[in-house]
Amino acid sequence: MSTRPNRRMIEAATVIEQIDDASRRTVRALSGRSFVGGMTARPRSEVTYNLETPAAFLVGYVGLDPVRGRSGHCQIRVTGADGGELYAETLDTPRQIHRMAIPIGNTRELSLITDFGQRGEIGDVVNWCELILVR
Repeated sequence: MSTRPNRRMIEAATVIEQIDDASRRTVRALSGRSFVGGMTARPRSEVTYNLETPAAFLVGYVGLDPVRGRSGHCQIRVTGADGGELYAETLDTPRQIHRMAIPIGNTRELSLITDFGQRGEIGDVVNWCELILVR
């Protein structure tokens, strides 16, 4: 049985791996807040990570880019090795930051998927920020 982690659990957890480009020190914004590290994705994109060390949770933030995603409406998903959905969210306003703490069940592969929302192609841009794996 997996428990959804709270802030204290995450801060005390062992970080296994940071899975974004934090080494480049790229600053990404979400709703007036800046994050170091992350990735930017447009709809119809998928990034898959092969995980060397099993983890219990994927933790991070996701939202529409406040400048390039102003009119946005996107669907995002996180799937495991078998393609099973671990997380899904509709992003429809850049004023919203979604904090993720996703139980991933020690999967060996994670896919981060960004797709069009109900309004189709309207110049959406999604920022996935400070993604880390914890056990």
